Amino acid sequence: MFEVLDRDTKESAREYIKRALLHNITNLNLIPGIQLQEVELCAQLQVGRTPLREAILELAQIKIVEIYPKRGTYVS
Repeated sequence: MFEVLDRDTKESAREYIKRALLHNITNLNLIPGIQLQEVELCAQLQVGRTPLREAILELAQIKIVEIYPKRGTYVS
């Protein structure tokens, strides 16, 4: 189950989302191969879609998630 972390006061939304996703992936709350649902993640973390997408792009650059256009984003 996805674990929602507390947000630091000086932390941007993008940094918070990236930290929360990394935490959940490394602790296997988000198992490899699972599809990330933007709408659900935005609701759980109480953030907008733009910082979520920015964080996902950063995670894709370091091969933590894989983005497949028109199919979705999956945990590596």
